[in-house]
Amino acid sequence: MTFLKRPNGRPVDLRNLYEGMTCFISGGGPSLNTLDLDKLNTPGIMVIGVNNAWAKAPVDIMICQDPPGRFLGWGWMNPRIMKLCPEGRRNDFIRTKNKQGEFVEIPLTPRETPNTYLFKRDLNLRPNDFLNHNSLNWGCMKACPKRYHDRNTFISTLQLAHYFGFKRIYLIGVDLHFSIDSTPYAFKQEKGKTAQIKNNDKSFPRMINQIKAIKPALLKAGMEVYNCNKHSRLQCFEYQSFDQAVESAKLWPKEDTEWYYNWENDPKEKHRLDLTNGEIKSSIKKVEKKNGN
Repeated sequence: MTFLKRPNGRPVDLRNLYEGMTCFISGGGPSLNTLDLDKLNTPGIMVIGVNNAWAKAPVDIMICQDPPGRFLGWGWMNPRIMKLCPEGRRNDFIRTKNKQGEFVEIPLTPRETPNTYLFKRDLNLRPNDFLNHNSLNWGCMKACPKRYHDRNTFISTLQLAHYFGFKRIYLIGVDLHFSIDSTPYAFKQEKGKTAQIKNNDKSFPRMINQIKAIKPALLKAGMEVYNCNKHSRLQCFEYQSFDQAVESAKLWPKEDTEWYYNWENDPKEKHRLDLTNGEIKSSIKKVEKKNGN
């Protein structure tokens, strides 16, 4: 089962592309500004960005649900970033800003940008069967109890992380709260006070209800989810500090190439590297010849 397509419409199966790996999911909350985000450039760390999180965090995968023109034009054109866009938005134009700071449409659509995939989506959340949807779930409207009535790109991202095979997930910038007297996002993006109040009083509580409802499905699938923002309104996941998360996710330090060539000097001995809690322990293992090999 796959809900992804290439821009030409052909299905593509990327299930378990990152099987067993760890990822960070970045929202756009102001708490991002309290983190040393350069640490996310450490080898071994993958970041899925929700909407315009790529304006602040070094994102590897970006997912959006709204019209693509709402998200940074340079990101769409960056081949290093995998973009995931709703199938119904595939022909919408992308925007950028000119030197005068005015938005202008680029004569390109998501179908024509590099490393972009399209997905089917639905608004029929089934908490117990959340990870088995044959489309990417975007929350729930009339088909669900009123306490779940809202669209939710973050919940789509959790489903996507499972689809890609990530087993441990750290949340950053997932504040689910707007401070009315300060900037609503970690980057410059307008949000009227009326809309902020509506999000705080209605949308965010319903989104939190959705996330709580799917948590058992995540646990059953063996997924570990931690929130790196102690003050987030999303309290159903255990807190872990950002620095601890980075340490647990990173790979071992980079080596020089000489080490690899010297390794073959003695065919009777091989070094074995044991990775334990982020540290390397080296030992010598005798290699016995078997069957003439």
